Amino acid sequence: MSEKESELKFKFHENYFKLNLSLLPTHYQSTDSSRLTLVYFCLSAMDLLSIKQETNADWILNQLIESDVEYGFRGGPFMGHLWGSKEPINEYDQPDGLDKINPKKLTAYMSKFQKEDGSFSPTIDSTESDMRFLFCACAISYILNDWSGINIEKALNFIKQSQNYDGAFGCAPDNESHGGSTYCAVAALALMGKLDTVKQDKLINKPDDTCYAYWIGGSLKMLGAYQFVDVERLEKFLNSTLGLRGGYGKNDPKYPDVMHSYMGLVGLAIAGKYDLKPFHVALGVSIDAVEKAKLNGFCSAYQKIN
Repeated sequence: MSEKESELKFKFHENYFKLNLSLLPTHYQSTDSSRLTLVYFCLSAMDLLSIKQETNADWILNQLIESDVEYGFRGGPFMGHLWGSKEPINEYDQPDGLDKINPKKLTAYMSKFQKEDGSFSPTIDSTESDMRFLFCACAISYILNDWSGINIEKALNFIKQSQNYDGAFGCAPDNESHGGSTYCAVAALALMGKLDTVKQDKLINKPDDTCYAYWIGGSLKMLGAYQFVDVERLEKFLNSTLGLRGGYGKNDPKYPDVMHSYMGLVGLAIAGKYDLKPFHVALGVSIDAVEKAKLNGFCSAYQKIN
């Protein structure tokens, strides 16, 4: 694909994300409990593209569950979820957004999700706990300027125990290394200001996949090692997964999906391509969105960690 053809197809991304914000194909039915995550992918992608869009703030706020025993967001018409609480906080960048969230209630409720080994579960009664939800807890704490909901010593120990012989991280101790869990571990450390507490000399190789442009590229960026990325080859691979009407597929242009489309776009933003907005790798939003949140009293510890 020529550079001109690539730039032309790139313009289709705007319509792709706008369409998916309003209407999704039937095969997304299995992600019904993750509606907020899909909204986050679309809104954040459009922000990177500098496309003005409605934030759907009222709908997002309607996903907030408030009671005497529970406080947090749900991903859809279901129970509250830690990942579901991270996404709406990321999506709010307006004065009438974040100030409607009670930080103390959210962090106090979140603290009940941490396990004895330092990991976090997605819900208060879930038997599932791993690196993904520890990262979510760190992102929420960073944005809200409140780390009281995390036992940092236990969290650091869990991350250290999850690092494998190859230098990368699994979702939990003795789990296989993976790009996604490596990103979650490195981002959690970056947000806690603890990147220097783990070994940084290795990262595992994995089969080609669009999402690794974010997971691995982002991890290397946070570790100060992005110079090892061959950006030209990365862009060539992403062009090979670019859909005819916008979006990116996992490793094939025939089947673009919202998640891989967002990950591919972020991969290009990290690489500084196509005049995309600068990206806060650890939080997963544009630097512009973080600056807006900071003006409203959030992310006060923000520094350019990527």
